[in-house]
Amino acid sequence: MSFQTRKRELREWRRDVQVAARQYWRPEPPFAGEVMVSITYFFAGNAPDVDNVPKPILDALEDLIYANDSQVSDLCSRKREVHRVLRVQNPTLLEPLQASQPFLHIKVAEAPSQEVVC
Repeated sequence: MSFQTRKRELREWRRDVQVAARQYWRPEPPFAGEVMVSITYFFAGNAPDVDNVPKPILDALEDLIYANDSQVSDLCSRKREVHRVLRVQNPTLLEPLQASQPFLHIKVAEAPSQEVVC
């Protein structure tokens, strides 16, 4: 079953993301232009499919980080199990990883150049 189809869990998920985002993010004003979002979902046990994780998060960040999730032009979504040995370059992730509890790491920045190089 898709995480997005479990309505009650989805509402709780969005609420939890909003509460955490308000605690850690205070841009004034929110991003006005296109943004790049990177999401890493550190999970324990069963995790939703990686493609089901971003949408409720992007929706939850509306009116807080950006006006509308249509501003997201670049998206990276990952999932990693907290109990695995992980190479971590961001020291802020060490404490939550040591707790071995599920958590999200979300990075939002201005979108890079819209040039496409293939």
